[in-house]
Amino acid sequence: MNWPVGWPRRPSVISHNKKQQRHGCRFHREYLMNNRLIAIIRSGLMTLFLSLLTALPAFSFAGSGMATEPSALDGELLILNVSVRQRNGDILQVPIFSEKYADLPLAVVDGEPIVLADVTRELAAMHSGREETGTPVAQKLDSLLDRLVAIKLIRLESYNIGFDRTPDVRKQLDNFALKAMVQGLLAREVAEVRVSEEEVDELYREMAVEVQLLTYSFKSESDAEALLAAVEKGSDFKEAGAAAVADGKAAGGGEGKFSRLNDLFPEIARAAYDMSTGEVSKIFKADQDFLVFQLLERRVYDDPAVRQEAASRLVQKRSREVQYEYLEALIDKHAKVDEEVEQALDFATILAANPGMRGSELFPKLSRDKRTLATVGSGADQVQISVAQIADKIKASMYHGLEREMEVELLVKEKEKALWNTLVAEAGRIEARREGIDQTPEFKSKMTRFEEEVLFDTFMSKAVVPGITIPEEEARAYYQEHRAEYTSPLMLKLKSLVFNDSGAAQDAVAKLQAGSDFNWVSANVENLADGDQPGILKFDGVLLAAGSLPDTLHHDLEGAQVGDVHFYAGEQGLYYALQVETAFPSVTKPYEDVRQEVGRIVYAQKINEALEEWVAKLKEAYETEIFLVRNN
Repeated sequence: MNWPVGWPRRPSVISHNKKQQRHGCRFHREYLMNNRLIAIIRSGLMTLFLSLLTALPAFSFAGSGMATEPSALDGELLILNVSVRQRNGDILQVPIFSEKYADLPLAVVDGEPIVLADVTRELAAMHSGREETGTPVAQKLDSLLDRLVAIKLIRLESYNIGFDRTPDVRKQLDNFALKAMVQGLLAREVAEVRVSEEEVDELYREMAVEVQLLTYSFKSESDAEALLAAVEKGSDFKEAGAAAVADGKAAGGGEGKFSRLNDLFPEIARAAYDMSTGEVSKIFKADQDFLVFQLLERRVYDDPAVRQEAASRLVQKRSREVQYEYLEALIDKHAKVDEEVEQALDFATILAANPGMRGSELFPKLSRDKRTLATVGSGADQVQISVAQIADKIKASMYHGLEREMEVELLVKEKEKALWNTLVAEAGRIEARREGIDQTPEFKSKMTRFEEEVLFDTFMSKAVVPGITIPEEEARAYYQEHRAEYTSPLMLKLKSLVFNDSGAAQDAVAKLQAGSDFNWVSANVENLADGDQPGILKFDGVLLAAGSLPDTLHHDLEGAQVGDVHFYAGEQGLYYALQVETAFPSVTKPYEDVRQEVGRIVYAQKINEALEEWVAKLKEAYETEIFLVRNN
C-alpha cells in the first residue's frame, strides 16, 4: 500500500517526465530528466516557485461541479445598512454588502474616491481573520474609512516628497509587480485544474484509516521481549499476552479497540499503517511503558472533512505540477544559457583544483566576471544575466560567512537555485507583459494597494516616527494612571455558612470572631440554608479574585487576612457567615519591572498622536470629503 499524501514518512515527490532539452545547454540537459524536480525540491531550488503560488481555485470533481463554499459572513454584517450623504444633501440607506452600491463613494480624497467596496473588503478581511474585538460594526466602518483616508492622504504626500522614487521603495514595488505578474500567469494555468471522484476516493481510503489493535504494555522491556520471543516460537499473541497479564507483568489485552491513525503516536501509526492483518509489531517505548500490539483489523471510516482534505491535497499537488511545468516551458521559450560561460560556476572543478578554498578567495573573481551567462527574451525585452549576478546571489546565501572552507554540494545547490529563480523571474516578466497581465484591473488594484502600504510604512518611518521621544516623567505618569493594570488582585479562599435568617448568621459570626472552631460552629447552628437553594453563592474550596465578588462583599474584604470573619447580606434572603481560609494580598509591580512595557505603550500612543496630527494637516492640503454618516 502506498503511503498517503501528507503523511510525514518521506518528502512528497512530484514526478516530472519532461525530456525536452533546452537549446542544447548542458545545464538543462543534466537536470531536465525525471529526477530534475526531485533534485530541485531537495536542494530548495523551488523557493521562488513556491512563493509565487497563487491561492488555489476552489477544487471540484471532474464533471460534478462540486466546490468549496466560502465562509459565511456574520448575519449582522449581511443585514447592516449604512447611511451615505449624497452631494444634494439627501441621505441614502445602503446595504453594506450591496453589489448595486459597491462603487458608491464613502469619501473622496483629492478627487480619488474611496468606495463602499473598498471598506467592505477590509471589513470582510477583518472578520475572516478572526480580528474580533467586540467593537460594533458601525464603529468598525468609521475606523476603517478613517484608515483608508489616512492611507490615501499619506500616499499623496509621499508623491509630493518623492518617497515613491527612492531606491528602496522602487525595489519593493518592482519585486511585488514581478510576483503579481507571475501569479497572474500561474492562476490562469491552474484555473481548470480538476480531480476526479475516483482519485479523491483512492486517496481518501488511504487517509481515513482506523485500526483495531490488541495492545499489551509492560514496565520491563525484557518482559515485552519475552512476549515477542514466545510469538516467534508459535504461541498465540493474545494467549501469550493474557498470560503475561495474569502474571502481573503486563496490562491491556481484551478485545482491542479501533483507533484512527491520526490519534495514535506517529511512530505507532506508521507501523500500523504498513502492517498486515494479524501481524505483531516490534516494541515501542511510550512514556514509562513498553508497548507491543497486534493488528486485528483495518477499515475506512466516514468523515466528510477528511474527504475534503483529500481533494484539497490532490488539487494542490496537481496545481504544483502544472505550475512547475509551465515555468519550465517559459524558460524553454525565452531563455538560453551559454554552457561554455557556465563553466565559470563549475564549483566541483574549481574546488578540486583549489582544496580548502574559502569563500573570500572564491567570490571576488566571480563577482568581476561580467560575461553573459544567460540571455532571456529578444529585442527590446532582452535581458542578459551575467556570471557576476549569479555569483553575487550565491555569495549572499552564504549565511555562515566566507572565511570558511567552501562545500561543493552547498555551492552547487545555491547555484542551481539562483540561476533557476533568475530565469523564472525574467522569463515570467516577459511573458506576463506580452499577455497583458500588467494591464488587467486585478493587477493594477494589487499594485495600488501594495504601493499604498509601502508608502505608508515609508512615511511613518521617515516623517512621523523620527524625533518622537518618551520622557521618563511621561512613562511614570502613565504607570501611575494605570497602576491597577500592573497590580495582581487580592485572592481569597473563603469558608462559608449560609443562613435564611440574618440573626442566625450574625450569631455564627460572633462565635467565629470569639475564636470558636469553624467546623464546631457549622455543626451547632440552626436555620442553615439548603445547599441547593436558588441564588446561593458557592465559596468553599475555590480560590477567588476579590474583584469577582459582589461589590459590597468585595469592599468589606479589602485587606482581608487569614482568619478574618465577615457577615454578608446577600440576595434572595440569604445571609452568610464567612471566614478567610487563605489570602494572597494584592501586589503592584514596581515601575522598574514594567518600565520597558510602559515605554512601548507610551511610544505607540505618541506615534498615533503624531499620525493624527499629520492626517489633520494633510486634510487641509488635499481636499477631503466624507460622505459616510458617522454613528456618534
